[in-house]
Amino acid sequence: MATAALPDMAAIRAANKERTQPWTITELRASLPKPLANRKDWKLTASHGAGTIAAAVDGDTGSRYTTGASQTPGMWFQIELPQDTLIGGLALDSAKSPSDYPRGYDVALSTDGTTWGKPIATGKGGSANTDIAFTPANAKFIKITQTGAVNGLFWS
Repeated sequence: MATAALPDMAAIRAANKERTQPWTITELRASLPKPLANRKDWKLTASHGAGTIAAAVDGDTGSRYTTGASQTPGMWFQIELPQDTLIGGLALDSAKSPSDYPRGYDVALSTDGTTWGKPIATGKGGSANTDIAFTPANAKFIKITQTGAVNGLFWS
């Protein structure tokens, strides 16, 4: 278990110290994050690769979004949701081009698309699937900014 998860585990145990029975499958499923289903209603913008932007969230494993340029710090991808939504993480999937995962990223949230706080998540991708979990927060805008660099590989 990663040490970063230990405080979370301690909090969960403390919040449920009175529980004596195992969790049921129904209870566990209800506690898992739910993917947002309204992708067609999202407005997408990006600093690079506007021509392939719709492929980022189309659900088609045969298509892909790509920046069309080597990864450099400052590249960004933004999602505008139809309304404020509780967001607790992102799943970035570059399986169509497995080397094009983010070498570094910041994730920021906003309710108005103008005011952005400090990044809610910062990290590095390590494979074609980059799962980013963070403390759930309400947002209408999600912005992922590339903080890493790699010459010759795009961000997909």
